[in-house]
Amino acid sequence: TVLLDKVSASTVHALSAFDEEGGLVKMAGSGIYQVFDGNPFIVNGGTLDMNGMSEIVSGLSGTNGLVLNNASSTTSTLTFLNSTVAYYGTIQNGAGTLNLIKSGTGTQSLLGTDTFTGYAQAYGGGTLSVTNVSNALGTVSSIILGGGGASGTNGSVGTLLYTGLGETSDRVISFTGNNAGAGG
Repeated sequence: TVLLDKVSASTVHALSAFDEEGGLVKMAGSGIYQVFDGNPFIVNGGTLDMNGMSEIVSGLSGTNGLVLNNASSTTSTLTFLNSTVAYYGTIQNGAGTLNLIKSGTGTQSLLGTDTFTGYAQAYGGGTLSVTNVSNALGTVSSIILGGGGASGTNGSVGTLLYTGLGETSDRVISFTGNNAGAGG
Protein backbone atom coordinates (compact mmCIF):
# COMPACT_ATOMS: atom_id res chain seq x y z
CA THR A 1 0.00 0.00 0.00
CA VAL A 2 1.22 3.47 -0.92
CA LEU A 3 -0.27 6.50 0.84
CA LEU A 4 -0.25 9.89 -0.91
CA ASP A 5 -0.21 11.86 2.33
CA LYS A 6 0.91 15.45 1.87
CA VAL A 7 -0.43 18.87 2.77
CA SER A 8 -0.89 19.92 -0.85
CA ALA A 9 -1.52 23.19 -2.68
CA SER A 10 -1.64 24.17 -6.35
CA THR A 11 2.19 24.23 -6.44
CA VAL A 12 2.94 21.51 -3.84
CA HIS A 13 2.25 17.88 -4.80
CA ALA A 14 3.02 14.41 -3.46
CA LEU A 15 3.67 13.25 -7.07
CA SER A 16 4.29 14.96 -10.39
CA ALA A 17 2.91 11.95 -12.31
CA PHE A 18 0.83 8.89 -11.40
CA ASP A 19 1.11 5.50 -13.14
CA GLU A 20 -0.27 2.54 -11.20
CA GLU A 21 0.40 -0.95 -12.49
CA GLY A 22 -0.79 -2.94 -9.45
CA GLY A 23 -1.26 -2.92 -5.69
CA LEU A 24 -3.14 -0.29 -3.69
CA VAL A 25 -2.59 3.48 -3.77
CA LYS A 26 -4.59 5.41 -1.19
CA MET A 27 -5.16 9.17 -1.14
CA ALA A 28 -4.59 10.88 2.21
CA GLY A 29 -3.20 14.23 3.36
CA SER A 30 -5.07 17.42 2.60
CA GLY A 31 -5.82 19.50 -0.44
CA ILE A 32 -6.92 18.54 -3.94
CA TYR A 33 -3.46 18.52 -5.52
CA GLN A 34 -1.75 15.31 -4.35
CA VAL A 35 -0.85 14.70 -8.01
CA PHE A 36 0.17 17.51 -10.39
CA ASP A 37 -2.99 18.45 -12.32
CA GLY A 38 -1.15 18.70 -15.65
CA ASN A 39 -0.84 14.90 -15.82
CA PRO A 40 -3.53 12.20 -15.92
CA PHE A 41 -3.98 9.40 -13.42
CA ILE A 42 -2.85 6.26 -15.26
CA VAL A 43 -4.36 3.11 -13.76
CA ASN A 44 -3.37 -0.05 -15.66
CA GLY A 45 -3.93 -2.39 -12.73
CA GLY A 46 -4.44 -2.40 -8.99
CA THR A 47 -6.67 -0.05 -7.02
CA LEU A 48 -6.71 3.71 -6.59
CA ASP A 49 -8.66 4.45 -3.39
CA MET A 50 -9.77 8.10 -3.21
CA ASN A 51 -10.24 7.48 0.55
CA GLY A 52 -12.75 10.30 1.06
CA MET A 53 -10.47 12.82 -0.69
CA SER A 54 -11.12 14.82 -3.86
CA GLU A 55 -8.52 15.34 -6.57
CA ILE A 56 -8.03 17.39 -9.74
CA VAL A 57 -5.98 15.80 -12.55
CA SER A 58 -5.84 16.27 -16.31
CA GLY A 59 -7.66 12.97 -16.94
CA LEU A 60 -7.97 9.27 -16.17
CA SER A 61 -6.42 6.73 -18.50
CA GLY A 62 -5.53 3.08 -18.37
CA THR A 63 -6.43 -0.38 -19.56
CA ASN A 64 -7.53 -2.02 -16.33
CA GLY A 65 -7.77 -1.44 -12.60
CA LEU A 66 -10.23 0.02 -10.15
CA VAL A 67 -10.91 3.56 -8.94
CA LEU A 68 -13.08 3.79 -5.82
CA ASN A 69 -13.81 5.69 -2.63
CA ASN A 70 -13.49 3.22 0.22
CA ALA A 71 -13.83 5.69 3.12
CA SER A 72 -17.14 5.00 4.82
CA SER A 73 -19.83 7.73 4.72
CA THR A 74 -17.71 10.13 2.61
CA THR A 75 -17.97 11.60 -0.88
CA SER A 76 -14.96 11.96 -3.17
CA THR A 77 -14.95 13.99 -6.38
CA LEU A 78 -12.48 13.23 -9.14
CA THR A 79 -12.17 16.19 -11.55
CA PHE A 80 -10.62 15.82 -15.02
CA LEU A 81 -9.20 18.91 -16.74
CA ASN A 82 -7.93 19.44 -20.30
CA SER A 83 -6.67 16.03 -21.50
CA THR A 84 -8.17 13.73 -24.10
CA VAL A 85 -7.76 10.24 -22.62
CA ALA A 86 -9.65 6.94 -22.24
CA TYR A 87 -10.15 4.69 -19.23
CA TYR A 88 -11.10 1.02 -19.68
CA GLY A 89 -11.11 0.06 -15.99
CA THR A 90 -13.86 0.16 -13.37
CA ILE A 91 -15.07 3.13 -11.32
CA GLN A 92 -17.19 2.30 -8.27
CA ASN A 93 -18.20 3.67 -4.89
CA GLY A 94 -16.66 1.36 -2.31
CA ALA A 95 -17.79 2.25 1.26
CA GLY A 96 -18.21 5.92 0.23
CA THR A 97 -19.66 7.72 -2.80
CA LEU A 98 -17.70 8.82 -5.88
CA ASN A 99 -18.48 11.75 -8.24
CA LEU A 100 -16.83 12.51 -11.61
CA ILE A 101 -16.44 15.94 -13.22
CA LYS A 102 -15.05 16.71 -16.70
CA SER A 103 -14.06 20.37 -16.91
CA GLY A 104 -12.27 22.29 -19.62
CA THR A 105 -11.27 21.21 -23.10
CA GLY A 106 -10.62 17.67 -24.20
CA THR A 107 -12.53 14.41 -23.96
CA GLN A 108 -12.64 11.94 -21.07
CA SER A 109 -13.79 8.55 -22.40
CA LEU A 110 -15.22 5.98 -19.98
CA LEU A 111 -15.03 2.59 -21.68
CA GLY A 112 -15.26 0.18 -18.73
CA THR A 113 -18.16 -0.95 -16.56
CA ASP A 114 -18.75 1.63 -13.85
CA THR A 115 -21.03 1.32 -10.83
CA PHE A 116 -20.44 4.58 -8.95
CA THR A 117 -23.66 6.26 -7.76
CA GLY A 118 -22.54 9.88 -7.36
CA TYR A 119 -23.05 12.36 -10.16
CA ALA A 120 -21.28 12.74 -13.51
CA GLN A 121 -20.83 16.33 -14.70
CA ALA A 122 -19.33 17.96 -17.81
CA TYR A 123 -18.86 21.73 -18.16
CA GLY A 124 -16.51 24.37 -19.48
CA GLY A 125 -16.59 22.87 -22.96
CA GLY A 126 -15.47 19.45 -21.73
CA THR A 127 -16.70 16.19 -23.25
CA LEU A 128 -17.56 13.03 -21.35
CA SER A 129 -17.63 10.18 -23.90
CA VAL A 130 -19.22 6.75 -23.38
CA THR A 131 -19.80 3.80 -25.70
CA ASN A 132 -22.46 2.27 -23.47
CA VAL A 133 -24.62 4.48 -21.24
CA SER A 134 -25.76 1.55 -19.08
CA ASN A 135 -22.20 0.37 -18.38
CA ALA A 136 -20.46 3.74 -18.06
CA LEU A 137 -23.18 5.84 -16.39
CA GLY A 138 -25.95 3.37 -15.57
CA THR A 139 -25.96 3.85 -11.81
CA VAL A 140 -25.04 7.52 -11.37
CA SER A 141 -27.48 9.64 -9.39
CA SER A 142 -27.49 12.38 -12.04
CA ILE A 143 -25.88 13.48 -15.27
CA ILE A 144 -25.26 17.23 -15.33
CA LEU A 145 -24.20 19.24 -18.37
CA GLY A 146 -23.08 22.75 -17.39
CA GLY A 147 -22.62 24.56 -14.12
CA GLY A 148 -19.38 24.45 -12.23
CA GLY A 149 -18.69 28.16 -12.17
CA ALA A 150 -20.22 31.56 -11.75
CA SER A 151 -19.32 32.89 -15.20
CA GLY A 152 -17.22 32.41 -18.30
CA THR A 153 -16.23 28.97 -19.58
CA ASN A 154 -16.66 27.34 -16.18
CA GLY A 155 -20.38 28.06 -16.40
CA SER A 156 -20.77 26.76 -19.95
CA VAL A 157 -22.32 23.46 -20.88
CA GLY A 158 -20.24 20.39 -21.51
CA THR A 159 -20.98 17.50 -23.85
CA LEU A 160 -22.11 13.94 -23.21
CA LEU A 161 -20.94 12.06 -26.31
CA TYR A 162 -22.46 8.66 -27.03
CA THR A 163 -20.37 6.62 -29.48
CA GLY A 164 -22.15 3.28 -29.19
CA LEU A 165 -24.16 1.36 -31.77
CA GLY A 166 -27.66 1.89 -30.45
CA GLU A 167 -29.13 1.94 -27.00
CA THR A 168 -32.04 3.50 -25.19
CA SER A 169 -31.98 5.01 -21.74
CA ASP A 170 -34.49 6.66 -19.46
CA ARG A 171 -31.75 8.66 -17.71
CA VAL A 172 -32.53 12.28 -16.87
CA ILE A 173 -29.88 14.75 -18.01
CA SER A 174 -29.80 18.16 -16.31
CA PHE A 175 -28.62 21.27 -18.17
CA THR A 176 -27.31 24.19 -16.16
CA GLY A 177 -25.20 27.20 -17.04
CA ASN A 178 -24.98 30.94 -17.33
CA ASN A 179 -24.07 31.28 -20.99
CA ALA A 180 -26.57 31.92 -23.77
CA GLY A 181 -27.66 28.68 -25.38
CA ALA A 182 -26.52 26.64 -22.40
CA GLY A 183 -29.93 25.02 -22.09
CA GLY A 184 -30.53 26.17 -18.55
